[in-house]
Amino acid sequence: MNKEKLEVLNTAKEYMINLNNAIVKSAEYLQSGDYFNGTNLIISITDGLEWIVQLVILRKDIYGENMKVNNLIDNVKEIIEAFENEDYILIGDLLQYEISPIVEEYYNKTLLLLKNKNKNNE
Repeated sequence: MNKEKLEVLNTAKEYMINLNNAIVKSAEYLQSGDYFNGTNLIISITDGLEWIVQLVILRKDIYGENMKVNNLIDNVKEIIEAFENEDYILIGDLLQYEISPIVEEYYNKTLLLLKNKNKNNE
Protein backbone atom coordinates (compact mmCIF):
# COMPACT_ATOMS: atom_id res chain seq x y z
CA MET A 1 0.00 0.00 0.00
CA ASN A 2 1.43 3.34 -0.95
CA LYS A 3 1.95 6.32 1.33
CA GLU A 4 -1.12 8.20 0.03
CA LYS A 5 -3.44 5.29 0.82
CA LEU A 6 -1.90 4.94 4.25
CA GLU A 7 -2.54 8.63 4.93
CA VAL A 8 -6.15 8.26 3.75
CA LEU A 9 -6.70 5.33 6.11
CA ASN A 10 -5.11 7.08 9.08
CA THR A 11 -7.17 10.22 8.46
CA ALA A 12 -10.33 8.13 8.07
CA LYS A 13 -9.60 6.26 11.30
CA GLU A 14 -9.32 9.46 13.35
CA TYR A 15 -12.28 11.06 11.62
CA MET A 16 -14.52 8.05 12.24
CA ILE A 17 -13.66 8.01 15.95
CA ASN A 18 -14.65 11.67 16.31
CA LEU A 19 -17.75 11.24 14.17
CA ASN A 20 -19.00 8.24 16.10
CA ASN A 21 -18.42 10.05 19.39
CA ALA A 22 -20.56 12.94 18.10
CA ILE A 23 -23.25 10.50 16.91
CA VAL A 24 -23.43 8.80 20.31
CA LYS A 25 -23.47 12.14 22.15
CA SER A 26 -26.21 13.54 19.92
CA ALA A 27 -28.30 10.39 20.39
CA GLU A 28 -27.89 10.66 24.17
CA TYR A 29 -28.96 14.30 24.13
CA LEU A 30 -31.99 13.64 21.94
CA GLN A 31 -33.13 10.58 23.86
CA SER A 32 -32.90 12.49 27.15
CA GLY A 33 -34.96 15.40 25.80
CA ASP A 34 -32.09 17.86 25.29
CA TYR A 35 -33.12 18.68 21.74
CA PHE A 36 -31.10 21.88 21.55
CA ASN A 37 -27.71 20.23 22.12
CA GLY A 38 -28.71 17.09 20.23
CA THR A 39 -29.74 18.93 17.09
CA ASN A 40 -26.73 21.25 17.24
CA LEU A 41 -24.51 18.25 16.53
CA ILE A 42 -26.61 17.10 13.56
CA ILE A 43 -25.00 19.47 11.03
CA SER A 44 -21.48 18.31 11.81
CA ILE A 45 -22.68 14.70 11.87
CA THR A 46 -24.28 14.98 8.43
CA ASP A 47 -21.14 16.64 7.09
CA GLY A 48 -19.11 13.77 8.53
CA LEU A 49 -21.40 11.14 7.06
CA GLU A 50 -21.18 12.83 3.68
CA TRP A 51 -17.38 12.75 3.95
CA ILE A 52 -17.43 9.03 4.75
CA VAL A 53 -19.79 8.22 1.88
CA GLN A 54 -17.58 10.15 -0.54
CA LEU A 55 -14.48 8.43 0.82
CA VAL A 56 -15.92 4.94 0.44
CA ILE A 57 -17.31 5.67 -3.03
CA LEU A 58 -14.25 7.47 -4.38
CA ARG A 59 -11.67 5.18 -2.79
CA LYS A 60 -12.98 1.79 -3.86
CA ASP A 61 -9.34 1.01 -4.58
CA ILE A 62 -8.89 0.97 -0.80
CA TYR A 63 -12.27 -0.06 0.60
CA GLY A 64 -13.51 -2.37 -2.15
CA GLU A 65 -17.07 -2.77 -3.36
CA ASN A 66 -18.66 -4.35 -0.29
CA MET A 67 -19.25 -1.31 1.90
CA LYS A 68 -22.91 -0.62 2.76
CA VAL A 69 -23.16 2.92 1.42
CA ASN A 70 -26.82 2.56 0.43
CA ASN A 71 -27.78 1.57 3.99
CA LEU A 72 -26.11 4.69 5.31
CA ILE A 73 -27.76 6.92 2.70
CA ASP A 74 -31.19 5.40 3.43
CA ASN A 75 -30.74 6.02 7.15
CA VAL A 76 -29.72 9.63 6.54
CA LYS A 77 -32.91 10.08 4.50
CA GLU A 78 -34.90 8.72 7.45
CA ILE A 79 -33.17 11.19 9.76
CA ILE A 80 -34.09 14.07 7.44
CA GLU A 81 -37.72 12.92 7.39
CA ALA A 82 -37.76 12.59 11.19
CA PHE A 83 -36.18 16.04 11.49
CA GLU A 84 -38.92 17.52 9.27
CA ASN A 85 -41.50 15.87 11.57
CA GLU A 86 -39.64 17.10 14.67
CA ASP A 87 -39.38 13.48 15.87
CA TYR A 88 -36.19 13.90 17.86
CA ILE A 89 -36.50 10.60 19.69
CA LEU A 90 -36.56 8.78 16.33
CA ILE A 91 -33.51 10.75 15.22
CA GLY A 92 -31.69 9.68 18.38
CA ASP A 93 -32.69 6.06 17.83
CA LEU A 94 -31.59 6.13 14.19
CA LEU A 95 -28.26 7.64 15.17
CA GLN A 96 -27.65 5.12 17.94
CA TYR A 97 -29.01 1.92 16.43
CA GLU A 98 -28.57 2.41 12.68
CA ILE A 99 -25.92 5.03 11.86
CA SER A 100 -23.41 4.39 14.66
CA PRO A 101 -23.07 0.65 13.87
CA ILE A 102 -22.39 1.45 10.20
CA VAL A 103 -19.72 3.99 11.13
CA GLU A 104 -18.24 1.40 13.51
CA GLU A 105 -18.21 -1.12 10.65
CA TYR A 106 -16.34 1.35 8.43
CA TYR A 107 -13.95 2.06 11.30
CA ASN A 108 -13.29 -1.67 11.81
CA LYS A 109 -12.68 -2.11 8.08
CA THR A 110 -10.21 0.79 8.22
CA LEU A 111 -8.39 -0.79 11.17
CA LEU A 112 -8.24 -4.12 9.36
CA LEU A 113 -6.79 -2.48 6.26
CA LEU A 114 -4.17 -0.70 8.39
CA LYS A 115 -3.34 -3.93 10.22
CA ASN A 116 -2.94 -5.81 6.94
CA LYS A 117 -0.76 -3.01 5.61
CA ASN A 118 1.49 -3.25 8.66
CA LYS A 119 1.69 -7.05 8.35
CA ASN A 120 2.73 -6.75 4.72
CA ASN A 121 5.52 -4.35 5.66
CA GLU A 122 7.00 -6.62 8.35
